[in-house]
Amino acid sequence: FAEGLAMHKNDLFLLTWKSQTMLVIDPKRLEITDSHSLPGEGWGLTSNGESLWLSDGTSRIREWRNGTFRQTLLVTLRDKPMPRLNELEWINGEIWANVWLTDQIVTIEPTSGRVTRIIDLTNLLPRSLRARDTDVLNGIAQDPETGGIWVTGKRWPSMYRIGLVKRHSDK
Repeated sequence: FAEGLAMHKNDLFLLTWKSQTMLVIDPKRLEITDSHSLPGEGWGLTSNGESLWLSDGTSRIREWRNGTFRQTLLVTLRDKPMPRLNELEWINGEIWANVWLTDQIVTIEPTSGRVTRIIDLTNLLPRSLRARDTDVLNGIAQDPETGGIWVTGKRWPSMYRIGLVKRHSDK
């Protein structure tokens, strides 16, 4: 089934989860116009306007430009690989990634792969709105007109616009 979706250079790009295929879709006709093989599963996808960035559920994000995989970023937190990178979104020059099975989003510096911030969304969805089949945090989007950042999850009843608040540390 489908996972990541991103608009890139006037086409929609859609990842399949296990079929290791990226589909190119004409957004006006909603018809598949091309497909590309992936080196692994498709989990998350985003565009910075020049390249597509793909996650496969590991600690690696691949850059794809003009039909070629150009580089693979090893995403690290405190010099250790950051696993389970899922949904991706390009926001203000950084890659935002949902960390599967957690209530966290990490922001990633796209030239080094270094995690620059952890966004903790624990308890964002109130327990009163959780149903028996409510699943994990799994959606990030930025409104291109307002710059607002929206998040949701699998089978969540709502989307939430979030604002970041800097926490002060003792360091």
